[in-house]
Amino acid sequence: MSFSSDHTHAVTGAADKTIVIWDVNKEEPIQGPWVGPGDVVTNVAIAPNHHQVAVSSSDHKITIWDTNTGSHLIAINPAGVESGISAMSFSPHGPALVASSFNGVVQIWDINTGDLQFTIKGEDLDPLTALTFSPDGDFIIGGSLHATVCVWKTSTGHKVHKLDGHSGEITAVAFDNSGHYLASGSTDRTIRVWHRSTGLPLESDRGGVESLAFSFGGSYLAAGLSDKTIRVWASETRLPFIDGLRGHMDKVTSMMFTPDDNYILSHSLDKSVRAWNISTQESFIVLVETHTSQ
Repeated sequence: MSFSSDHTHAVTGAADKTIVIWDVNKEEPIQGPWVGPGDVVTNVAIAPNHHQVAVSSSDHKITIWDTNTGSHLIAINPAGVESGISAMSFSPHGPALVASSFNGVVQIWDINTGDLQFTIKGEDLDPLTALTFSPDGDFIIGGSLHATVCVWKTSTGHKVHKLDGHSGEITAVAFDNSGHYLASGSTDRTIRVWHRSTGLPLESDRGGVESLAFSFGGSYLAAGLSDKTIRVWASETRLPFIDGLRGHMDKVTSMMFTPDDNYILSHSLDKSVRAWNISTQESFIVLVETHTSQ
């Protein structure tokens, strides 16, 4: 699942080759299910204006959809991607989509034309497993299968940082809204908060990190863990703020804070989205993911 940046919409993809667009506030699907032209859906991403979604499939193709009409806008066939699309992210500014592959290739595409803007080669073709833009769109951060985190300049593809410190696969990366800090989570059960080239670890003793999200105000960092819980830290002190939010029945795969920072929206492999009240630590199910081909 991928949430729009204003937290009002979400997109889900399934093994039956369908995608569904959801209205999070109304707690219901508003478009779909649509059957894509490719094979099994492997990744989804929704544009900041929630008018386009990108869908990658197991046949290594990417399709851009119009969320209002369900029509296919652009078909992208990434070159040099022999092992599948591992992650995708829309730029917060401009019509750009970045996609990474398991063989270490990062490509930036113009979603209006389908043209390849340029290709970035990962560190020694290290397989990339997590990817996102900075809030201003100027940088891309990628995490790898072999425990490294790299930061590239979007306009040139130049690598500005290689961040070492983890000992396991990078499973999640996130920027805070200021763009000054970034976080990476790993199967080594740690989260590192980085400023420039310095990484400060946060321990996660309950399981591997599946997803990360900074609050809009930057005060909190939340992690979805493989043990089905969510843990929240105070960003400034690095101390646990909420020790464990329990309610999901499977791994927590994606999250975001609402703009007022009063709630966390979380998606799990149990196919539910929950809204968590930060103050009371109580939750309710916002929607249950369903896919039935039409």
